[in-house]
Amino acid sequence: MPPPPPEVLYGWRGVDTESPANKRLIESQKPLREFSSKHMNVNQVPTLEDAAELLPDMEEMWCALNDGGPSLPHQDVLHESFALLIQAASKIAQVPNLNQQRELADFVEGTLLTGSTTLWPEVDEEKNAKFDAQGSWVSPSGRVEAAEGVMYLVTEQQERRLLEHPAFQRLLNDPSALVRSRISSSVLRLYEHERDAMWKLIERFAHDKSVQVRKSVVIALSELARPQPERALRLMSEILERADVSQEGTDDLRRLAVQYLTQYYVWRGDKTAEESILKLASGLPKTKAEASNMTFPLRHGMMASETDERTEKEALAVRERAVHVFTLLIDQTTSILKPFLQMLSEKRDLDGADETLFRDMVAMALNLSRELYFAVGAFQKNRPYAAPKVEAPEQVWLYQAIGERWDMLAAIGEAQIAHSLTQSLEMFVPNDPETIFLRIGAILRASKAWGYHYEQMVSTWFSASLLHTLPSIRRSSRATPNVSRSCAKHWSSLSMWDGLQPAGWPIAWTICFADVAQKSIGHA
Repeated sequence: MPPPPPEVLYGWRGVDTESPANKRLIESQKPLREFSSKHMNVNQVPTLEDAAELLPDMEEMWCALNDGGPSLPHQDVLHESFALLIQAASKIAQVPNLNQQRELADFVEGTLLTGSTTLWPEVDEEKNAKFDAQGSWVSPSGRVEAAEGVMYLVTEQQERRLLEHPAFQRLLNDPSALVRSRISSSVLRLYEHERDAMWKLIERFAHDKSVQVRKSVVIALSELARPQPERALRLMSEILERADVSQEGTDDLRRLAVQYLTQYYVWRGDKTAEESILKLASGLPKTKAEASNMTFPLRHGMMASETDERTEKEALAVRERAVHVFTLLIDQTTSILKPFLQMLSEKRDLDGADETLFRDMVAMALNLSRELYFAVGAFQKNRPYAAPKVEAPEQVWLYQAIGERWDMLAAIGEAQIAHSLTQSLEMFVPNDPETIFLRIGAILRASKAWGYHYEQMVSTWFSASLLHTLPSIRRSSRATPNVSRSCAKHWSSLSMWDGLQPAGWPIAWTICFADVAQKSIGHA
């Protein structure tokens, strides 16, 4: 259903739409609304012909706005009409070769520069905070479109003189964070012709009090880090360090900065990014939010492989850098959790700050175990009802590179961590059956403290996993010269299954006793 016409909407707001001044402006709005609606998206740039055709309607709106007749228009109608005119001018400012139509170009420039003084958007600290938190706004908003349009004139029409114009300086210092963000979001377009001016604006906006403005700078710096990594990433790190966690919207700013820095270290080995990322990874629990944001880009780096653009040596370097950070996060997390797990094993309660820290670090460990599950390739869409299997040598490399950290995560025992780890390990049974069997046993032992073995589907799932593991263990035992020693290790691990019978696990004990104790020991 189309929206009601403007005169109806104004009527609902108590505006006298039959007043001559109001009626003229409302009528003049219609072609401008249609034009802006037709060219709403950034890829719907008007043609020069379309823009020239609108010029008479824009001039009519300008005359209506400056009409000094006996009746004055309603303030809402007046401000929205001017905002619609500025919006149309902003869209025309993108038109290629606009200066071929000199009269049109001059009108557009004059409208946009005058638009820098319009009342809309009204601003106060509450509105700025709401914008920082949500990043959205209502259009048209007057000075917002004026800022966008002036930047289009500078970058698309090469009117670089406007960078020093008082109207542009006024927009740079606008009290509305939304208005300033329209300039900060466009600074990258200055790179080709006005590089010094671009960096001057970036460094200015890097200290802006608005989170959304600084966030747009971080996005620009992520692109500039390709040609100028040290300068761009150093400034990005500084923005991250200065971020006030109590300010609305800061979480998203920090997430972007951490992910970009992680990517530049992992995939490019950038030293500036390395310094920042290793500092954050070593700073748990204080840096738990930043550390959590590293894990997703690390997941992809840990499985880097040879491509047409990347040699195997380069791919290995990427994987090693990603694993270095990932294992550092595991070391930090499990080290913090260790004394708390000891307290819980002794039936001692955690109070206040200790309980909060414990929960935060368990959440971090869960994050790590889940990303590890995806990184090793345990999630396989093409095998929804079957155990995952190794499909690339990088998967085995990663299993081996994580090494003893599997055991460190297993010792936590939290149910979701246990589930992720066991699903991840199962696929490596053919590669390392004895160790996998022992690790799965250790996971289940640790998870008993969390009641994991009482979950309805766990018994069936673990038993199925065990059935998958046992044939490889028997083959491994037969091929091992010191078979009795190997079997004794198996039996030591299996002793814990007996304690699971009260939870309804007779199948586990039956499988373990009959298949391993009798057959494997019988080969000794």
